[in-house]
Amino acid sequence: MKKAGYATCLWVLVGGALTFATAVPAGHVDAAENSEDCQDTVLQIPDGTYSVMHYDFKEKEVFNIFASPGIVTDIRLQEGEKVMGAPYIRDTDNWSFIMKNCAKPDMEHQHILLTAKYSGITSMMEIVTDKRTYQLHLHSYDGAYVQTVKWNYTTPSKKNDSVAERIVN
Repeated sequence: MKKAGYATCLWVLVGGALTFATAVPAGHVDAAENSEDCQDTVLQIPDGTYSVMHYDFKEKEVFNIFASPGIVTDIRLQEGEKVMGAPYIRDTDNWSFIMKNCAKPDMEHQHILLTAKYSGITSMMEIVTDKRTYQLHLHSYDGAYVQTVKWNYTTPSKKNDSVAERIVN
């Protein structure tokens, strides 16, 4: 486990599968800004202390993201997938995010670290990558949140050339 600032980048064993996580103590909104490259470490965490949401990715589906004020929710994209421009978030006054790259020896992995300012707020977020577009409905609650969100990809990704060209130009 590597600690940098308040953030800890680690691999968590959840249901027999390794899952990447950025663990940040409550109240440290800026902790993600202090994290550096992530080290691979396996850590078994008792049930109930860590939550991972796995979605099956489907085009044009809106995915619910549950956050809690001051706690970072790690939105984990597919290995090798690259974000094209800054993600769009409707309510920038009450939601913030930081984009981070964690490099493995053979592959780069992008993360979007999301934080809500208050409880009881919602917003929309859109992330456009070189492979797909994610549409997210953000919800914030006190004490009820998911620490990591990731997707299962059952169909081959389509290259997002038309969207990428509009963002770049």
